[in-house]
Amino acid sequence: MNKSLLAGCLLLVVGLLSSPTQAQNESSGVRFGAGLVYGDQIDEAGFTINALFGIDDKLSIQPSFMYYFTGNNITYWELNGDLHYGFHATETVNLYAVGGLSFVHFGFEEVIAGNRVQLDDEALGLNIGIGSDFVIDSKLLPFAELKYTLGDYDQLVLTAGVRF
Repeated sequence: MNKSLLAGCLLLVVGLLSSPTQAQNESSGVRFGAGLVYGDQIDEAGFTINALFGIDDKLSIQPSFMYYFTGNNITYWELNGDLHYGFHATETVNLYAVGGLSFVHFGFEEVIAGNRVQLDDEALGLNIGIGSDFVIDSKLLPFAELKYTLGDYDQLVLTAGVRF
């Protein structure tokens, strides 16, 4: 089975298993978000789209897609399935630990001496990090995350965005 299809199916199943009907309080439920990312090894910025499925007041699952603006005939994107565990909350800031899986796609294509050279590679990785939600109101939730992906494409990723 194609690795991309397998990773997509895995993220879909994880999202469905964390259905918002399991929500038990106001912090649970579903939020959709978008933001900017920066990867230190690819040395490029990009964007992310994500969904946050609350399981209870401490646990949530976040599937996300990250695309980096690489240019130069390079394609680099990630699918992530992360578990968030809230460990400190105040009225304005919620801190959480991040752990999960990453599926990375790296592609390169160029014409050299009249011949097309193409490379496509895919790999799984392990995510570990920390994040924070900044409570503004019940409809708008800015967030920031710092996580490291361990695997064939090790990388420190900084993300900042907003969830609705």
